[in-house]
Amino acid sequence: DLGQAIAQRFSQLGTGTPTGQLQNGTANGIPYAYVTTRAAANNRAVDATVVAYRFPSATYTFTLVTPAGAGIGPFQPLLASVAPLSTAEANGIRGKTIRIVTVRQGDTIDSLSARMAFPDYQRERFVTLNGLDPDQALVPGRLVKLVVNG
Repeated sequence: DLGQAIAQRFSQLGTGTPTGQLQNGTANGIPYAYVTTRAAANNRAVDATVVAYRFPSATYTFTLVTPAGAGIGPFQPLLASVAPLSTAEANGIRGKTIRIVTVRQGDTIDSLSARMAFPDYQRERFVTLNGLDPDQALVPGRLVKLVVNG
């Protein structure tokens, strides 16, 4: 039951019993439900919404946080955007992992970032992931992170 999944998620979040009303809908043939309740984050009032989608094999929940009084507001389009994957789409998904590598003599930001498992912004992602300056020289022996196909 979607209401039960939502209540369990709120319990895990430590918000107690949600005070909002259960709302139901369907997105691309997938039943969903959500509840919004007032909560606190960083000592400020917020609206916490838990959305549950029932797929044939499992129920998935998502937690959305918005400013107090906004409710599901900016995330309303998200509810209808969820859709099942086709077999071809599911087979095309490749997981990614973070691999720790040791910088060797001659390695540069460009040479290592080229190994990142992204079609674009490889250099920018590598620099950000490793907390580097864009023009920083890499020192052999330093450990860096690469996102690679899993």
